[in-house]
Parts: sequence; structure tokens; C-alpha cells
Amino acid sequence: MLKLQKVPDQSGTLNFFGATTRILTRKSGSNVRWYHVRWVYPYLDFMSYFLEEKKENIMEDRSLKVIKNISKDNLVVKDNFLIETKYSLSIIEQKIVLMLISQLNSMKEQELDYYEFSISKLLNYLSLGQKNYTFLQKMLDDLYERRVVLTSEDGRRTFKSRWISSFDYNGKEGYVRFGLDSQLKPFLLNISQNFTKYPLSRVLSLKNKHSIRLYEILKKVEKFKKIEISIIDLKEKLEIQDKYKDLRSFKRDFLEKIVKEINEETDMNISYGLVKESRKFTSILFRIEKKEMEVINSE
Repeated sequence: MLKLQKVPDQSGTLNFFGATTRILTRKSGSNVRWYHVRWVYPYLDFMSYFLEEKKENIMEDRSLKVIKNISKDNLVVKDNFLIETKYSLSIIEQKIVLMLISQLNSMKEQELDYYEFSISKLLNYLSLGQKNYTFLQKMLDDLYERRVVLTSEDGRRTFKSRWISSFDYNGKEGYVRFGLDSQLKPFLLNISQNFTKYPLSRVLSLKNKHSIRLYEILKKVEKFKKIEISIIDLKEKLEIQDKYKDLRSFKRDFLEKIVKEINEETDMNISYGLVKESRKFTSILFRIEKKEMEVINSE
């Protein structure tokens, strides 16, 4: 049976060029499989392929890398522009994205379309336990809807992209296949300058989603030992503009918690002080020290 469901875009209107089509296929006696596809051109060839092609896997004819082991020692490499942009992902969503990015930089085949992971190993990597299949599918659904927005310094150009362009969750065969949005690849691949890198293992023990973001922001300037960041700018980057309205709650419930976690769980020791301007605290001065950490080979 083939069932098609049109999903509106962010504006709530149904735009054929911009809409997402969610496709559900089910064969008698087999598990449900969802495919998420972003339409670019309104060609019907894809639907003809889906109806006529007898192959079970929609992605078989694309270049594919099967990841047998999720190595926590792989490097996460990001363009600094991507680190500084505005976005908000849950802690699980961030760890999935970082896992994908670290795999990109661990292989020679840089222009692959899809990356396949064992569901069991993915659950283990995320520390979710081996029976949280429904929760994992929910996380993948949520991640598919997340967008990153890149804006030029003068504000005259805005670029929006999904983190992943598609995913194929196959419970029967026990794998997940991801498609990374091709528009993001220039910010992740073959970067020769203005980038930040760190081992994936450095952030896996973090439990607060904002801790990973602040870690990356400070890692970018680690060699300078300190950085002053506007409170308004930091809240915008982390998309918490509507939270922690007063300085006391911002410091107690947000800043102190993530600084403490970064100091305890990562390779950085950071301290901070609030900077006052015209009798009002307007920015944060972070001081950064690098810690020596034992290197443990892990998968």
C-alpha cells in the first residue's frame, strides 16, 4: 500500500515547490518504513520510480557509506560561521548531527549522498538503551524538521537549510540511513581556514544542550584565552531571547550551570565575569584554559 501525505511548509501554506512529502510504505507482515523527501522540482519521475521499482530500498541507487562503528575519536570540524549562527537543537539532536559531521571528516569519500548506521549502535552511542526504538524515531522526526539559518553580517542575505535532507528508518533490517543537506557541505567539508575542530568524545558526556553550543563558541577562540560576548548576542545564538529575563536568573539558572558542566566534563576550564556598561551589565568576559585529558580509543 502506498500512502502520500503533504506536509505544509513553515508558513502553514502548501507550496508544491517548498513542501515536504512524507511517504509511508507498508508491505503485508513487515515493519512500517518512513521516507522523508524534500521536493525540489515537481517531476513525477520519482513517483513513477516508487510505484514501478521493485527494489525495496529507495536509496540503493545513490552513493552510500555504511558506518560499521561509530568512533567517538573522530573529529568534528565546522566552519566558524556555522558555529556562530542561530539555531536550537535538543541534546540528542545535536549528538546525532555531530556524529554525522564527525563521519564526514573520517573518510576519504567526501561527496557521498547517504550514511548508514546500525540502529543498535546508534542507540548505544546516544546512551538510550536498546529498546528505545520509538523514542529514537521521534528524535529523527524532530531533527528532520529542524532548520539552521545563516545570515550575512550586513543582514541582507539569509540562507535556510535543514540539518538532514532525508532519513530512512528500517526497523526490519536494523539500520538508519541519513542524507545530509548538500547546502551545508561547504560549511563542513574541505575547510582550509576559519574553522574549529575537536574530538567528538569531548562533548558526549554533556547533558545540557546549551553546554555544547557554548563549548563550540569558546573552542573557536580557545587560543586567545579570553573573549567578551554580548549577553544579547549569546541569547540570540542559543535562541533563548525569551528566557531568563532578569540577570539573576540568567546567571543562576543558565550561565553557572553550563559553565560548571563544561568545566567538569570537557577539556576546557572556563571562568567568567559580567561586564558593566553605563551602570548595566551588558556582556560576559570568558577566560579559557585548556585541560590535558587522557586519550581513550573508543567506538
